Amino acid sequence: CNINTQGNPKYCVRLNETDLVVIDGNDMYCNPNDGAHVFIGADARNTIVGANKYYSSLTGAEIDPIVIDNGVGTVGVWKDAAPSLVGWGSIGTPSEHGLGFYKSNDGTVSFRGRISGPATSNGDVLFTLPIGFRPKAKAYVLSAFGTPGANVIQILPTGIVQSLTAGTTSIYLNGLEFSTK
Repeated sequence: CNINTQGNPKYCVRLNETDLVVIDGNDMYCNPNDGAHVFIGADARNTIVGANKYYSSLTGAEIDPIVIDNGVGTVGVWKDAAPSLVGWGSIGTPSEHGLGFYKSNDGTVSFRGRISGPATSNGDVLFTLPIGFRPKAKAYVLSAFGTPGANVIQILPTGIVQSLTAGTTSIYLNGLEFSTK
């Protein structure tokens, strides 16, 4: 489909009160100044955003997708996260995204970004993943690069992501992933 915001000045696709909607294979045009390609409302569940192409309706140029995702269990959209550990923050630069996570169609959750702050203690909670992005029954233990060296993080079925390495002041999460199945 070729979807344009002419009929709706804000969004190409707006989902409310839906469950298991697939948005895939579309060319979407929106005004990047005041609109979004896809708006997913808080009462939308299990939306799958597939391989679409995203364009500016002003210039016609291909742009990064603009997706407003307030839904539960959305697949195929990067979600931003904020560290919950006091004094810690997400470090995003023009070449590096801030802390975020993504769930693919096969249930794999991937992380991106780098976080930093005062030295950790063993078991400090870094951030919490929402429902739909958590391991089903077991905890995952992953090794991440950090400062001053390797850092071990654990992801619990409750969604808690915690550091198991004391003394860490920075953790790179790019490329880390686990399964929700």
